[in-house]
Amino acid sequence: MTTLASWVTDDDHGVASIYIASDSRLCLIDENDIVVGISGNQYQKTFHSRKTPDVFGVYGVVTHAPELVKRLIPSLAALRDGLPAPERTVSTYAALVAETVGRIGVPGVCRAESFGLIHGFRLAKYEFGLFHVKVTLSPGATKVTSDEVHVKPFEAISCAWATGKPGLVRTQRTDPDKAQRGFSRWHWQTFYDALKAPLDDYSGGAPQLVGIYREGNGMAFGIHFAGERFLNGRPIAGQSVPSDLEWRDGLFQRVDDGCILLLKAQKHGRVLATAKVTPYSV
Repeated sequence: MTTLASWVTDDDHGVASIYIASDSRLCLIDENDIVVGISGNQYQKTFHSRKTPDVFGVYGVVTHAPELVKRLIPSLAALRDGLPAPERTVSTYAALVAETVGRIGVPGVCRAESFGLIHGFRLAKYEFGLFHVKVTLSPGATKVTSDEVHVKPFEAISCAWATGKPGLVRTQRTDPDKAQRGFSRWHWQTFYDALKAPLDDYSGGAPQLVGIYREGNGMAFGIHFAGERFLNGRPIAGQSVPSDLEWRDGLFQRVDDGCILLLKAQKHGRVLATAKVTPYSV
């Protein structure tokens, strides 16, 4: 029902950024949580806050996600304002998000682990956090739990969730471009390739991407995919976009809205596999 991935980058100074990427397909699910069809390929599954350094990704029953994230952002801002820096830890953020998700509820959840939320954020200039909140059903109640992804300086991290995880992991394991492994461009290129293949029947549409740098707040990226421009999974032909929107192509190159490489932007290459990767179905 989703291919959701996140990765953390670093440089000589420590952790530099966090990205969350997703596909854009929305599946139709019956009362037994079984996929019975596809609603469309233009649904937003990644979110960001323009006022705080927070980004999110969701999978499973995601139709309520925009309202959930909208209510989470002011709560996270209040946490930052209300706690001194030493007390703002990954666990305090995770506890707040898990409590908020549990209090608001997740309409449409039918079985265990049918909704998940990934939250990436910046604690300090060189300190970032990332955790996974999942919703499960227990007798007579909905249980919300959280798991931290430990973000350490000078240690590349890559994570994947949901139905598209096996296909993405397989793409990364068989990718021949060993020299680029661990760089953001490699994470994005393998994600992009897995989505284009496609390797998961329940994932599709254009890729979408959000991220946080060492400075500034959460941001969404404009994406060039299959000859069109997309933002948050939706085509934006003929529509106005923020003037400060950053664009990426399939190689993770910094390009303009016409897919022309920016002046002084780094050019990326791609080593292609000689063997075809077998599609994965669940």
